[in-house]
Amino acid sequence: MDTAVPHLHPMGVIDQLDTAFRLYRRHFVTFVGIAALLRVPLLALAAALGLVGVKDAGFLGASYELQGPLSLLELLGDMIIQGVLAVAVARAYLGRPTGGIPGVFRYCLHGRRFITLILSSLATTAIVLALFVPTYIGLVTVGWAGWLCMIPAVVAVVPISLRLTLVPQVVLLEDQGTIAGIRRTWDLMKGHLQRVLGLNLLLGLVTQLIPQGLTGLAVWASETLSISPSLSRWLTSGFSMLITLLLMPVPLAAYTLFYYDLRIRKEGYDLQVRAESLAP
Repeated sequence: MDTAVPHLHPMGVIDQLDTAFRLYRRHFVTFVGIAALLRVPLLALAAALGLVGVKDAGFLGASYELQGPLSLLELLGDMIIQGVLAVAVARAYLGRPTGGIPGVFRYCLHGRRFITLILSSLATTAIVLALFVPTYIGLVTVGWAGWLCMIPAVVAVVPISLRLTLVPQVVLLEDQGTIAGIRRTWDLMKGHLQRVLGLNLLLGLVTQLIPQGLTGLAVWASETLSISPSLSRWLTSGFSMLITLLLMPVPLAAYTLFYYDLRIRKEGYDLQVRAESLAP
């Protein structure tokens, strides 16, 4: 059931995380279904490749030679999931019909929006990776001493990556183009890097501690039940991926709420929504 239009107001990162969990519980099937629709087939493909007897198994049994293509597919899938979940969370937060899983995918994957989402996501990834080029050059030319180049790379990549956090939200929720979306995100995040850093740290604790704790319990249970090591490894790996899949919508929901918080603080978006609700 879709909620009524909320009383929009500036929120701290704790409030954003709390609201993200409430939206997650209310729209559990839609949010998790969006993530599962792309992630589950990829996991099934990797598992199937592992079952055909390829030696030197890696990710879920897939050979190391297949890690590159599988990682690329996973990257593209995550880009799509980020955009689709951003739209679903935005609709749920504003009290509008989400349209269900088919409706949200149909909106996001429509021609220009889909291309812009992929191009903007690839562009932001390329910008971040380009900052590590000096590290790669240092490793090639001066060996392990080149790791010293990692320090300026990290110093540069953290604020830039934080400032580009909301590109999927801007591109899809404002129907922006690739360059315009990146520029708009850069301007919108100005002056709020400390807040988004705090949100990232908080989300990191939630999305890391919960899976690790539950996975540790699964390992303890398998050892207690004297399950064979190979079966235990498969069960533990599958359980860990299931928990990660279930938690995936939470940080993406929090980022979307952070996007609206910035618009409320900088542009009076709450007043705009209120005025639209009063219009005949």
